[in-house]
Amino acid sequence: MSSLSKNLDLHAQGNWLPISVGLLLFLYALFMPKKEIGWRDLYITFGVIGYFAWIGDSLFAKMFDLVDFGNPNITGIGEFISYSLIPSSLSVIFLNYFKKTNKWILVIIFTIIATLVEWGMRKVGYIKPHGWSFFFSIPLYFVVFSFFLPLHKKFINCKFQFRNIPPKRGAYLQTGDYKCNNEKTLRVEISEHFFIVCFLGLHDGA
Repeated sequence: MSSLSKNLDLHAQGNWLPISVGLLLFLYALFMPKKEIGWRDLYITFGVIGYFAWIGDSLFAKMFDLVDFGNPNITGIGEFISYSLIPSSLSVIFLNYFKKTNKWILVIIFTIIATLVEWGMRKVGYIKPHGWSFFFSIPLYFVVFSFFLPLHKKFINCKFQFRNIPPKRGAYLQTGDYKCNNEKTLRVEISEHFFIVCFLGLHDGA
C-alpha cells in the first residue's frame, strides 16, 4: 500500500488542488447541458487535447525541464489529472458555449480561468517552475482558445466525402473532400506512397 501511495505521489505538496479541480471540471464537462457540442465532439476533444497536453508535458517538463509537478521523478496522480483531465475538460466546456458572437468574451474568460488554475497550483507548491513563466503560459492559453479550439471544432463538424477516381498518370488512386456547410474546405488526395493534403481556402469564420 505504501508503494502504491509513493507511485501515485499522494503526499506531494498541494496535490489536493489539481485532483479537486480536475475532477470538478471533468464531472461538469460530462453532466453539463450539451449546447454547442455533442457526445461525439466531447469524445474527440478529450482525445485530441489530452494528446497535445501530454506532448507538452514531454517537451516542457521532461525534455527541457522547465517545470515540475510534485515529485519530479514520478508521474503521480496529480500530474496525470493536470494533463489528462484539466486541459481536456476546460476545452470541452469552452466549446460547449462557443459561438461566433461570444468568441472573444469566452477566450478572455477561459484564458483567465486557465491562468488562475496554474497560479493556484504554483501557490500551493504543487507546480515548481524553473524556467517556465506566465509569459509563456498566458499567450499559449490565448492561442489555444482563440485559434486552435475554434479550428478544431470546425474540423470535427465537417463531413468527409470519399470516392474512388481513375488514376492520374498512375499516381493518384483516391480523392476526398471535407465539406462544412456544403462548402469544400479541404482536399485530400491519396497516392500509392504518400498523402498530399491541399487546403482550398479553409475559412475560420469566427
